[in-house]
Amino acid sequence: MLKLTFRNLWARKARLLTSSFAVILGVAFLVGTLVLTATLGQVFDDLFADAYRGTDAVVRATSSFKQEGPIDSGRSRLPEELVARVAAVPGVTTAEGAVTGYAQLVKPNGKVYQTNAPNFGYNWRTSSKLNPFRVTGGRLPSADSEIVVDAGMFKRAKLKLGDRVNVLTTRPTEAFTVVGEASFGKSNSQAGATAIFFTTRAAQRLLGEPGKFDSIAAVAGTGITQETIATKIEAALSDKKLEVVTGKSLTNELQKLLKNNLKFFNYILVGFAAVALIAGTFVIYNSFSILVAQRTREMALLRAIGATGAQVRRSLLLESVVIGGLASAVGAALGVLLAIGLKALFGVFGADLPAAGVTVRPSSIITGLVVGLLVTVLSAVAPSVRASRIAPLAAMRDTAVDRAGTSKARVAAGVISLAIVVACLVGGVVKGKGTGAALIGLGFVAAIAAAAVIGPVVARVLGAPIGGRAVGVVVIAIGGLFGLGGMFTLVSTVGKSPIGAIVSGVASGLLGYGLVRAGLGAFGAVGQLARENAVRNPRRTAGTAMALTVGVGVVTMILTLISSLTGTFTGAIKKQVRSEFIISSGHGFGFSHSVVDQLRSIPGVAGVSGWSQGQAKIDGGTRSLAAIDPSVIARVVDLGQTDGKIADLSQPNTIAIAKEAAEKSERNWKVGTILPMELPKGKTDVRVVAIYKNTDGVQSHYLVSDDFAKSWFTNRLDNFGYVKLTGGADKKVVRSAAEKALKPYPNAELKTKSEFVKEALKFLGQLLGLIGVMLFLSILISVLGIANTLALSILERKREIGLLRAVGTTRSQTRAMVRWESMIVSLLGTLAGLVIGVVFGITFVKAIGKSAGIKLTLPYPALGVIGLAVVVGLMASLLPARRAVRTDVLEALAAQ
Repeated sequence: MLKLTFRNLWARKARLLTSSFAVILGVAFLVGTLVLTATLGQVFDDLFADAYRGTDAVVRATSSFKQEGPIDSGRSRLPEELVARVAAVPGVTTAEGAVTGYAQLVKPNGKVYQTNAPNFGYNWRTSSKLNPFRVTGGRLPSADSEIVVDAGMFKRAKLKLGDRVNVLTTRPTEAFTVVGEASFGKSNSQAGATAIFFTTRAAQRLLGEPGKFDSIAAVAGTGITQETIATKIEAALSDKKLEVVTGKSLTNELQKLLKNNLKFFNYILVGFAAVALIAGTFVIYNSFSILVAQRTREMALLRAIGATGAQVRRSLLLESVVIGGLASAVGAALGVLLAIGLKALFGVFGADLPAAGVTVRPSSIITGLVVGLLVTVLSAVAPSVRASRIAPLAAMRDTAVDRAGTSKARVAAGVISLAIVVACLVGGVVKGKGTGAALIGLGFVAAIAAAAVIGPVVARVLGAPIGGRAVGVVVIAIGGLFGLGGMFTLVSTVGKSPIGAIVSGVASGLLGYGLVRAGLGAFGAVGQLARENAVRNPRRTAGTAMALTVGVGVVTMILTLISSLTGTFTGAIKKQVRSEFIISSGHGFGFSHSVVDQLRSIPGVAGVSGWSQGQAKIDGGTRSLAAIDPSVIARVVDLGQTDGKIADLSQPNTIAIAKEAAEKSERNWKVGTILPMELPKGKTDVRVVAIYKNTDGVQSHYLVSDDFAKSWFTNRLDNFGYVKLTGGADKKVVRSAAEKALKPYPNAELKTKSEFVKEALKFLGQLLGLIGVMLFLSILISVLGIANTLALSILERKREIGLLRAVGTTRSQTRAMVRWESMIVSLLGTLAGLVIGVVFGITFVKAIGKSAGIKLTLPYPALGVIGLAVVVGLMASLLPARRAVRTDVLEALAAQ
């Protein structure tokens, strides 16, 4: 049996390796994700370790807020004189204050240099132990009008020593002289983040507050541990408003922060791997099922000559182990290459990562190998059990009969599975976000399982209607559109001859021709044969379609959520924002509040309100506060005020609260309620002066005044703002004057509401790109799965095809039959995926919509996936159809 197993593997190596390609892809993404995550973690661990290698202790203000960004806005600044007190502590050899903030180089044309990493400004610290940067060209800044630029930006901007450049900070653009170039260790920059260094006095004025530092770093003498010097400094300062942490603690804190920020990226890659592996499970399951059906007579003969059911079962499982092991090994190797490619891609987007190789940990490879092997073996369990139950008398049959589509047990199991799905959906909507989202996720997995169980029944019922003439007409129409598109593309190239347009035009034309030919296959005897082939073996049809169902279902569910987010945001801006223009901060951390003052003085402007953000602890939790102009906000945003007056926010220590937040509070906050608050600069009590209903326009459940923010927020930058015009003001004239006033602030742009919405949705556009990659991955696996199944079924039906050819079926008709059968399978999988994706997308939006304010918007463009399905069917049928028409008639008639 062992020899026979390996002989079977060798005889069917091409088909089994094709089946395992889905596992190769899944393991490649999984290992690539793990390796890339480890690599990025190591890069940034080393980055922060290098940055604070010489720092033994850091003094900073205490904070009740967790740091979430590269600049800690939850702490007060420290007085300059504190540096001398730290330096005087016994055991401290060096102490220097640090200032960190936003600083960005401006191009000669007035635009900022776009980067995909943060843009930092620092004061230059003279101690080589406290400053990880080294001047590699020029000198240190000695005057407040001089700067040093990191080597990465120095090269990118093609700077020269002595150049006069403009720098944008929290203040208007100012001109500086470049006197030096600095590198970060052996790298040109901090993993792509730009760095501009000022004198300490200039940095305090531009990035923070004059006479104050963000933190103070200290170096201990020889033989003194970090813990010891931190304890000494803390005892010497004896101030509860200050905390002293070791350099190691700060390094660990920043490393953990960055890893949390990378989680979303990691989840996306793991999502790709999950889609590939789940789809691959169905492909491999289907392949083994077909192989068992094809080898019914062979296995029955083995049973007749003495092989036990256990031996047959072990033989097939051993085949799956070999195939799974090889596929996983290949996938792991490709995963390492994928990680190298993704690491290089970071460089394209401006991340200056070290040139050293990737970090390949044994756990990453082992995880990929184990997961790939388990997926393959588990996919073969059910087919191997069926094979072990084949009776010896089955050797006398010509073919195996698939009765899965009429199985009452399967129908019952499907009904139970659907009941579980419905229970998860109902529970998800009732529970809302959090627990509800988890229930919906569980329900989605149950839905895929239900589709796999009940799929053969559905395939048997819907196979014939989907393969009918009406669908054929639709496919012909889609093919015609592709053909017309190709012709239009070619005509538009007359006299120009761009190679790309010609190639795409020809490809579109050929695709259109193929779809028209495939659609014609729905008519006549050829179409009838294709429909009967699909329905005759419903288990095979459903299993083949499942790979596409998984991918389309996931993508459609995400598209429903994104469509709802987009529709909600767009609708809120159109309905709630009353201003003609919105000030946008497309770059950096925000723009100076001086922008608001500049625009107020322009003729035709009736009022301007900025929007900045800060943190506060209210009612035991950290809340986000939005600072606005109380005298203007009601005119530029429809707040749906329900009680009190928003204008009363001009009074000291007052707050306005959204109705939803007020009702959820334990004290049921009302106008007049006094709330204790903890802010970056201390504690205070505030009085509720207004309750409002609409939060989308101000994107916050808590509003305070600009004056309150100025007193209590550490970093004062506006993220956006609203500009209201006077009646009869000329928009074009006002916009022209405003754009001139904004020239000193190149990161603040005046936009109409539609322009603002378009810019704000750019992130969703990037997310759609990632979804497109996921869809492409699922389509690739589906094409391989359908093609592999058709190829195996053609071998299974070799005698049947020979008989058809013998009675007069032409090569063209044979190709049409295979093409149309492939179309039926791909359409069945796509429609099932659309139904699952839309249902779960709607439920997910309903579950989180009430608390998050999201309104359902169906992604009607997603229906275009149906058109994509017919293309998948056509692509998957090419090689199997070619193999079918090459079947030798006499050889096929003699096949057993």
